[in-house]
Amino acid sequence: MNLTPAELAAHNNAVWCDTVCRAHGSAGAFDPDAWQHVRLSPPGYPNLVTLRADAEVAAVLGHLRRLRAELPERAWGVKDSFCTLDLTALGFDALFEASWIHLPPSASSATSTAGDLHWAEVTSADELARWEHGWAGGDVSGDAQRVFLPGLLADPEVCVMAAWQGSQRVGGAILNRSERGGTAVVGLSNVHTDDDPVPLYVSLAAAARARCPGLTVVGYEGGAWLAAAQAGGFEVAGPLRVWLRRTPGLT
Repeated sequence: MNLTPAELAAHNNAVWCDTVCRAHGSAGAFDPDAWQHVRLSPPGYPNLVTLRADAEVAAVLGHLRRLRAELPERAWGVKDSFCTLDLTALGFDALFEASWIHLPPSASSATSTAGDLHWAEVTSADELARWEHGWAGGDVSGDAQRVFLPGLLADPEVCVMAAWQGSQRVGGAILNRSERGGTAVVGLSNVHTDDDPVPLYVSLAAAARARCPGLTVVGYEGGAWLAAAQAGGFEVAGPLRVWLRRTPGLT
């Protein structure tokens, strides 16, 4: 199977969405065209991710009809991984657009400086709570508010990483490994810092390569974060769009 970098990145992102949902007690389902989750997803996570640039629109719309029936009074999202859908007439608004990114193992290392940043794996529930506090920018002490539950730390395909500058934690990211069509990649998500994102991304690219040698690193970003990723050596693989259902109770 000859998959494009964008298709590999979309699949990796869907695997990550499924991993987060499973940690909350409810797995999604994959088919060749899309991943879907028929229960309410954790905050910030979609209920459908398209997986192929040439996905059958009729099949995707069938998934949407099922989700509308299962979640009649909820707002939920769709990740249109290749900007091929117009869901406006179905009661969705375009929430944002971004770009898939990829860093092949053969790509040259970034020339920008990463400063004195270094990365370490988050290994305990308490560390994860502090990491999520930094990611969310607020209190996440109650379980009902949590997105990243401690069960994620036991998943061998997931690595929660914290960025340190000396003794101060200054950012973080999550790595997840996936395989599709015989090709393995490692994905980046939830990359965050309150500081300049360029040194963070430069050092993160190196950390991801060191942890998963020989694998293409994938993810998605927009705006200043996309520019930071490109400074870290990442290349743009294609556009994506996220839609948010605006009107509960559609028939």
